Amino acid sequence: MQNTGTWYIVWNQVDAQRPLSVGANAGEFREGDHYLCGCSTETVVLTLTASGRASDYPNTLSLQQRVADAAGVDRSLVTISVVDGAAASVIIAATIGVPASTTAAAVAASLRSSVGTAAAASEALGIEVS
Repeated sequence: MQNTGTWYIVWNQVDAQRPLSVGANAGEFREGDHYLCGCSTETVVLTLTASGRASDYPNTLSLQQRVADAAGVDRSLVTISVVDGAAASVIIAATIGVPASTTAAAVAASLRSSVGTAAAASEALGIEVS
């Protein structure tokens, strides 16, 4: 049997759940391509409100690393989205893929202990959390 399509390694659960679509643009999933996910099917989502506007967060790599550290996972398992909220605030959602070596409950417990209050989250994440 001949192998057709391209193989991709998808490192976070959010990408693995993106629907298939036909197209030639970079990052699009195409019919006939194959995907391997490097995490379990479980995710933990950390949602918080911070000061600023979404345009204040053009690069979220540092935040991604800080969330990963707080959760006790590799940065590649964390996806960050930032959207404008109410007056001068943003809603930040960090979707964390749970490694097969642990559980969602353990990741959530790690987050509770490191970013369980606005003050702790502000310090750990390096942003002003309200």
